[in-house]
Amino acid sequence: MGNIFKQIEKAMIAATFAEANERDYARQLLNKEKNAHKKVLLSTNCPLVTDKVLEHSINLSKRLGASLEIYQLLSTEFIKSSNELSIKAGLEKLKELQTGLNTSSISYQYTVTDTTLMEELTKIAKSRRDILAVVIPTCETNPPLRKRSRQTLSRFFKCPVILFDS
Repeated sequence: MGNIFKQIEKAMIAATFAEANERDYARQLLNKEKNAHKKVLLSTNCPLVTDKVLEHSINLSKRLGASLEIYQLLSTEFIKSSNELSIKAGLEKLKELQTGLNTSSISYQYTVTDTTLMEELTKIAKSRRDILAVVIPTCETNPPLRKRSRQTLSRFFKCPVILFDS
């Protein structure tokens, strides 16, 4: 019974803010816990994710009340063409980043694979229903997706797919 009163109180507070032309804040109050288990997916096959893309993705996840999941694909071709010592050092840095981010509300995973970003995202979309938005940065190794590909991904995920020029 106490939970119902808390919900009514929250609705009344949100209505007060909405009447004061603070509609965004009112919406946040009502949706705060609704998306707690949902995620914003930042997926890329770029070797380096820029600060601008990270900042945008973090802000989007905060606005949606969701956590951020970063999924980076590293191509086996890129690994083979790089210096072995720099790859080992790079993988160590990725493991440190993964450990550091997992303690916050940001999760980070990387995979070394031969599949394309579109193929990986299609696989993810088939098995996941907890994604609110997908952010895909473009870089030299990841040319911009065609409009048709973006619409296909959007239908698979049933959420917005944001292409970000970094």
